[in-house]
Amino acid sequence: ADRLQEAKARQVYLVLRAAARAGLVPGWVITGIGGHPVADSSGLTQLLTGYSPGGKVTVTVQLPDGSTREVAVTLGERPANP
Repeated sequence: ADRLQEAKARQVYLVLRAAARAGLVPGWVITGIGGHPVADSSGLTQLLTGYSPGGKVTVTVQLPDGSTREVAVTLGERPANP
């Protein structure tokens, strides 16, 4: 197996596991962090750089039925890039 693919798969697994621990569910779309709108993954990454691991933040998500929900999460360590 390709080592880069394995590393990427591991990173995705770690992110999904951390999201699940935070109370986020696959299929939910993150639309805001700490009251700031999130347009795309780079905007999400940029907003998260303003928080430290262990910090608490409110995440706004859109559920598959179109409704929104706010979830209080505690941030973990960001996985290292492969």
